[in-house]
Amino acid sequence: RNHLFCARAVPPSVLLLVEFRDEPGSQTLEEVTSETPPTKTYSYASAPLSSEISEWLVGEASFFCEPVEYFYEPTKCLDEELAGLRILQISREDEMNSLDFDVAKEIHNWVSVWNKNTAVTGIVLRGTGGVYCGGADLDWLAENRDLAPELYSALGELYRTMLDSSSGKPIVSLVDGDVNGSGLGLSGGRYSVVTDSARFSVPEASLGLVPDGPVLKMLAECEARSSLKGVAAYLSLTGCAVTSDDMMRLGLATHQVPDNTSATELLRHLASLSAADMDSQGATLENTLGLYCEWHNDKALDAVARSVITDSTGVEICEAQDDSGLWSEEKSDVVSGCFGFETSVEESWARLEERAPSNPFAASALAALAASPALSLVATHRLAKECSVLSPVVASSLAQRVATRISAAEPFGKVIEHAAQGTMQPLTTRGDIAAVDTDLVTALFEP
Repeated sequence: RNHLFCARAVPPSVLLLVEFRDEPGSQTLEEVTSETPPTKTYSYASAPLSSEISEWLVGEASFFCEPVEYFYEPTKCLDEELAGLRILQISREDEMNSLDFDVAKEIHNWVSVWNKNTAVTGIVLRGTGGVYCGGADLDWLAENRDLAPELYSALGELYRTMLDSSSGKPIVSLVDGDVNGSGLGLSGGRYSVVTDSARFSVPEASLGLVPDGPVLKMLAECEARSSLKGVAAYLSLTGCAVTSDDMMRLGLATHQVPDNTSATELLRHLASLSAADMDSQGATLENTLGLYCEWHNDKALDAVARSVITDSTGVEICEAQDDSGLWSEEKSDVVSGCFGFETSVEESWARLEERAPSNPFAASALAALAASPALSLVATHRLAKECSVLSPVVASSLAQRVATRISAAEPFGKVIEHAAQGTMQPLTTRGDIAAVDTDLVTALFEP
């Protein structure tokens, strides 16, 4: 546990920042001085605080020192600082950068502290290891099923803070890699920059659960804005992944850059912006992100948008690549014709069976449904339908409640057993969907 003290009774040109760490001999005294603070930082990390200074700070100086406590584990999240910018990096590569109880609380605490700090101009969130965020940590949940209410409560609090642009500093998400399930709650805010290799999926139904947090409400809003009907139900029921291009079309991301684009340059641009420029109500931050992405996309246009082939005469011909994604004729016909809130899971299944023999995309969607437990499919479909007509806050609260309850049900337990034994769970049939106990589903949604 760290204790951060900011001395207020000092001249305006001097800010005294004292940080205590529990590790022996690691106490440091930092003094930041500037005519327009801060421009210089003097660190005395090699000299532990004397007992006299420590006693004075804790005792006589306490009348102008206000403590702010936060938790920090370097093995999970690494923080960086660049002028007024704060960068939070999720570094749990062995767990796909997923969020357990401690990590969810830790990120929320960091963001809450920075939101109250007038020296902070903005927050950047990113992941490592080719994964942005894997959503809820299901390994942790499998080992701590009795603590599911605490986990989903902590996640709900975090998602609300991240998505509420009026609650504090503007948050920019740098998404390089996979975003799974409720991880969208960390990436789908007002400013979300994705690389070309970014992919998004909602795998919870295949694991005997339902998507938690704001993900289903966000998908419903995306469908309402797009020309592709049924996409919210398709994504939440099948767990199939979509590309960064589809994320942009759906509004799940706001900006896109080529792979291997250096984030350092963007961070320097963001750090150069003043607090007024970074204000979430202003246009300067939006323009900065737009110009940065436009420049890098123009630079890589030929490599990204064209492929070069050679005909029999040796003449090079440029041919545009098919990047239509879900908007291709083959796929959009299946998505809009087989899925939707007005269509039950059983009806979607029947329509896919009709198209599957002649449409590989329909066959793959049907196989994805068969790989998911019947209860989680029915509950996810109902949850998506109800969230679509609720406010974001109420929808997120409902999702957390249903996710908590279904995590204690039999399907998730079976998934855990098969994973431990290294076996495949039995495939679901359309008859299994029809046989789902409606009273059990209703109980998941009770207030």
